[in-house]
Amino acid sequence: MHDCPTDLSQPLLHMPDNGAQLSASLPQSLSKSASSSTPAITQATQTPASPLLSHLSPLSSSSISSSPTSPSPAPAPLPPSFSPPDEHRLPPQLGGLLELDRDITDSAYGTYYGERSLEQLLDYGIILLDKPPGPTSHETVAWTKRILEIPKIGHSGTLDPQVSGVLPLGLGEATKALGVLLLGPKEYHALGRIHTLAKKEEIDRVMGLMRGPIYQKPPQRSAVLRQTRVRTIHEFELLEQKERLLLTRILCESGTYIRKLYYDMGEILGSGATMIELRRTRVDQFREGECRLVTMHELADAYARWKEDGDGSKLRGMIRPVEDALSGVKSVVIGDAAVDAMCHGAQLAIPGILRIHPNLKKGDLVCIYTQKGEAVALAESVMDADTIAESTKGYAFETRRIIMAPGTYPKRWRTKPKGAGSGADDSVDARDMQKDGGY
Repeated sequence: MHDCPTDLSQPLLHMPDNGAQLSASLPQSLSKSASSSTPAITQATQTPASPLLSHLSPLSSSSISSSPTSPSPAPAPLPPSFSPPDEHRLPPQLGGLLELDRDITDSAYGTYYGERSLEQLLDYGIILLDKPPGPTSHETVAWTKRILEIPKIGHSGTLDPQVSGVLPLGLGEATKALGVLLLGPKEYHALGRIHTLAKKEEIDRVMGLMRGPIYQKPPQRSAVLRQTRVRTIHEFELLEQKERLLLTRILCESGTYIRKLYYDMGEILGSGATMIELRRTRVDQFREGECRLVTMHELADAYARWKEDGDGSKLRGMIRPVEDALSGVKSVVIGDAAVDAMCHGAQLAIPGILRIHPNLKKGDLVCIYTQKGEAVALAESVMDADTIAESTKGYAFETRRIIMAPGTYPKRWRTKPKGAGSGADDSVDARDMQKDGGY
């Protein structure tokens, strides 16, 4: 055994008395609390149980037992305009998306897609016009501009003057989204005449030969270059025959000439055929009978009632949100901080993405939406869904067409100062955007 020291009055450990130095280095309030608590500790302990404790600084003992941890400050409450998005007020195409992140949205900016005012719908709406036979599609657009007193209207899919039926019109910024409708099929009901009476079985056989991809050269009287091209006929059926008159239904690719289809059918039959009357009954997802078609007289009456009497209920029922035309393409949702950057031409990177379509593939055309369901832009995916979900940075989409006007949402991004970097002049800096929680 080791011999213990006989003089227990001497300390086992030589500890310098730094109490005064510690008190000087601590805040004044903490020093006061420590000195005020010393008598209580002395009274409770009275005589030290060991000479070791007698050499501990009173400040050291009190600081161990009586320095409470100050509670962390509560986070500042969010402004009342900030809240999570209301899923029940979003368009149907935003359901069932793969969630990558969550964010709140500011109700002070933007509008839920189905709650736009009439003034907003005249800039972000579409009208399914029932075009009458007679005027050209361009004349119809010009007349609609005068009726609604707006400077910009476009149409999707030109109809010949004598053709009637569904003609989608885009109002204001919505014209930028009409190209999506050209990707979908179109349906026509045609009345034609074969020059020699033929049996129904023979007509059905010839129609069967013309289903699928076919070569077609536009007719001499057409608005496009007369160059042979391939068009797909999805369905071609005979609805009714009365002697030499045929009523048919055709579901085909955009850009198909139905009168040329009848001409080619007559050539195969050997007797010749001519189209008499044509009506378009479907453009992509918009079908006659399922969607309300509006005549120009109805549109003029509803607009006059809104302007004169302030009753816009009838006009509101005729204008659909532009997002209805985009339901056929895959969807992506982004945070509020990324919206204005995209409206100014920035490419969408992964930090700004909240939700994506679960079956997204590289090269897919998508529509970018806000958390309120507003269409921001059309873009092409450069990654698939799995790659986007596993990555934390990098560009995921290339913008093809911007729909939303800049300034709809607040600016949350910064620009490089003039002369910074490699000669950049007010160009969007992706790193700064990501720091600000942007795109």
